[in-house]
Amino acid sequence: MIPGSRHRTYVRRQQVDAWCDRLVTLGVVCVLVFGPFAFGSVHPRAYGILEIVAALLLVVWLAKLRFGGSHSVGSPVVPRAIWVPTTAFVGIVLLQILPLPPSVIRALSPGAYGLYAASLPGWPDEAPYEDTVRDVLAHDDAGVQASDLSRSVSLPGVDEVEKQPLASFVPDVWGHLLGEPFLDRVERRRLETWVEADTGSSWRTLSIDPAKTSAELLKILAYLACFAVVAFYPITGGARDDARFQRRVLRAVAFTAVAVAAVGLLQRFAWNGKLLWFFVPWDWTAAHVGDPQTSGPFVSRNNFGGYLALTLPLVLVPVLTPSQMDHRGRRCRTQIVFGGGAALVSIALVFSLSRGAWIASAVSLALLLVGLTRAVPREKRAAFLRSRNGGLGAAAAVALALVLLILVPSGGPGRGNDVERRLRQTVSSTASLDARMRGWRDSLPMVSEFPAFGVGLGAWGEAFPRYDRSFYFGTQFGRAHNDYLQLVAEVGFVGGSLLFVALAVVGLRLRRAVPERPHRSLVVSMAIGAGLVALLVHELVDFDLQMPGIAVTAIVLAAIGLRGRWEPRAFRSPVRGLGSIAGLGAGVFVAIVLTQPASVAPGDPGIAGALSQVERTPARSSAHLRLAVELAELSPSLARRALDAAVALNPVSPGPRDARVVVLAQLGERDIALREIEESMFWAPSTTLHPLLAARAATWLPADSRSAVERGFTRAVDGGAGFRAAIALASFRSSVRERRAAAAAWEQAANLAPRATSAVLLEHAGRELAWVDDLDEAEVLLRRSIEVDPAAFGPRSVLIAQVLGRRADIHTARREVVEGTAAGADAYELELAFGEAAFRAEDVDLERSVLESAVRRRPGDERAHYRLGLSWYREKQWTRAARSLEVATRLGGGTAPAWFYLALALERGGEFHAAARAFARAVAAAPENLHYREQRERFVARLEAG
Repeated sequence: MIPGSRHRTYVRRQQVDAWCDRLVTLGVVCVLVFGPFAFGSVHPRAYGILEIVAALLLVVWLAKLRFGGSHSVGSPVVPRAIWVPTTAFVGIVLLQILPLPPSVIRALSPGAYGLYAASLPGWPDEAPYEDTVRDVLAHDDAGVQASDLSRSVSLPGVDEVEKQPLASFVPDVWGHLLGEPFLDRVERRRLETWVEADTGSSWRTLSIDPAKTSAELLKILAYLACFAVVAFYPITGGARDDARFQRRVLRAVAFTAVAVAAVGLLQRFAWNGKLLWFFVPWDWTAAHVGDPQTSGPFVSRNNFGGYLALTLPLVLVPVLTPSQMDHRGRRCRTQIVFGGGAALVSIALVFSLSRGAWIASAVSLALLLVGLTRAVPREKRAAFLRSRNGGLGAAAAVALALVLLILVPSGGPGRGNDVERRLRQTVSSTASLDARMRGWRDSLPMVSEFPAFGVGLGAWGEAFPRYDRSFYFGTQFGRAHNDYLQLVAEVGFVGGSLLFVALAVVGLRLRRAVPERPHRSLVVSMAIGAGLVALLVHELVDFDLQMPGIAVTAIVLAAIGLRGRWEPRAFRSPVRGLGSIAGLGAGVFVAIVLTQPASVAPGDPGIAGALSQVERTPARSSAHLRLAVELAELSPSLARRALDAAVALNPVSPGPRDARVVVLAQLGERDIALREIEESMFWAPSTTLHPLLAARAATWLPADSRSAVERGFTRAVDGGAGFRAAIALASFRSSVRERRAAAAAWEQAANLAPRATSAVLLEHAGRELAWVDDLDEAEVLLRRSIEVDPAAFGPRSVLIAQVLGRRADIHTARREVVEGTAAGADAYELELAFGEAAFRAEDVDLERSVLESAVRRRPGDERAHYRLGLSWYREKQWTRAARSLEVATRLGGGTAPAWFYLALALERGGEFHAAARAFARAVAAAPENLHYREQRERFVARLEAG
């Protein structure tokens, strides 16, 4: 090769090196910025992008080794204490998703074998549910029988029919003729194939949800790729360029943290119910437009607080020691910029209301301040740290700043101080910690059943409902809120020990690296260590590392802390073969990531589709419940086996138990069904979670069913379910018109509830007693409610209208209006109640005077106009009544009673055409009201009769 050609090759290789360095720096910075802002990268498309970028970073590294001028640069030697346990951990996760024969599963994980045997009837000797499928095929061969058509149909109400077609309330079998097969050809063929499946289908995985474990494995590989690139990638140009690379990465972390904090604070005052003002997470049913939250781009404010606790020490570094991130002599500007950023992060951290993040930040900042006063020379410190007691002074300053932040009113008008309330709640209530501890307690049986290899990485939420013994109020734990316990449950003591060893070695290396750092990067290393300590402390009560955006930030920071700690070793073999193999592997990795589903597929329809879902997720109760629903269309007896599995997998959820109640009742096993009702009410003490307790259906329940419901709710109250179970008992008694018993339950709920909630519950109790004319006891309860919350208009309104009005005690009622208005209660609501009290006392003039005052006070509210119209109607002042009622219909959008009484007033006033229109509007607004229909028919008949 001629010298000129050799020089051109050298220049080309140097250009490749420069471009690779730029791409790696850009890729790492993009990962650090994109991860948190993509909602923590918790959704598949977001963390899929992170995984692809991580793979491409490895490709760029290999391209530099192959085509750049650094192909002869030494490769770092990673200590065996790190790469051996890490590789072994990845091997354990691979073993979890590898299909194995039943005998091997039984030997390695008896818990997994037992779960499959219990949830897949017939396994491992035959295909799951094979006997059930044979019965389905035999039932189909016999065709539809008359007994199938005689099954009871749930008769819907008019409002239910408007939401879904009437056909949805009729069993599918009703669409077939007698003797006709129920299954279509495709469905039947799939079921026949299921029965004819060979024994190879009995092979299963150690992970009870291999799809989730595979997704978590891809994340682990992406994290390892990011760690390897940041810790080992050789920057061309020596120590100066390497320091520039590290500085850019650290600044990306710091500025991203400040931006995330700013978004969180802005979100607090401009909240529209959506993350980043445009995105509704998939697990939210709708935008949360209630109280604003300070969570930034994260779904949970706890994760938001955990991210800020991780990054706050790094943001504070230029404030405490300006020379650490300033290489151009602009110390003052650097200190001002990062000082403002640190203030933003600190304020956002406080307003996140995450108590775990507060504690973690306090621990990390204490470690950082102690390290600064011991390891950094006095002349290198910030001014307030140069004294002998600088660390104590800094701690006092931090404490004072936190106190000031807490005392600042943060809730806006009428909302109070959220931080103050959160601290008061921390002192007065341990409900949040108690709930977490119950989750930890219920996770221990899972660990004991799957001790060696766990339930599968990422499968804790799939397995936990089987062990959960907490009362169900609409949600269940999806995570353990303790990542250490969850990790052991998912990968067992074998995998957990390997990962903990690797993390311990990294931690020790970080600790040893601090004294060996030059003064310029010493404090940065200490800040990185303090941030990682904050993360590890927060992991005791939360799950930050399950958020890819937080996990990748922590991994990059750890890699920066260890960068330069590895001794190079020259390559002994050409890079060409290694690069080809690694490039092919990266391509396969990217292809796998791209083929991951972005969301959970709804699954195939029919019985075969339900069986396939059970086969994929045998530990998921909802899959067995769906199969039971499909089978119940043919015969309740076929559905019972699947319902038994669904209840065993999630014993506290009301869905499977309530479905089993229906099936047991259809099979004539009433005693077992009653016990099942009691158990369902006990584990899920809430009237809104059980369809048979809907207000429309509760009054139809037989006496023995009502008794079973009450026994279940009473057991829940006595068993520690708290005031919410007492509320459920009270609500049920109210729905079945047991007023005195309901009042006693409302009062019991008030005694168990927090003080702020007890006022409303005492109001309900007083209202129930007022219904049965026990006015003395009702007054006692209502006045107790007023003492708890004097500014609430609800209890005063009930007291004025229902108690004092029935006694005709107008003088006391008037005094209550005056006192309530002075205490801050809504004067308009109290005037309405006073008007009703005057009506009950038969003081027509006073009633009309009060209602006219209410109309003047709030002319845009239809209620005062409506009541005033009724007052004129009772006095047979048809014109005035029609005028007020017409205003009420116009303001209220047309409530059925307003239209009905308007029609009567117009009819009696001789305005028949307008009355006809009003009658039509009343019937349209309340089509189920038979009285309205009868009055309209009589009116039409009188018109036709002339």
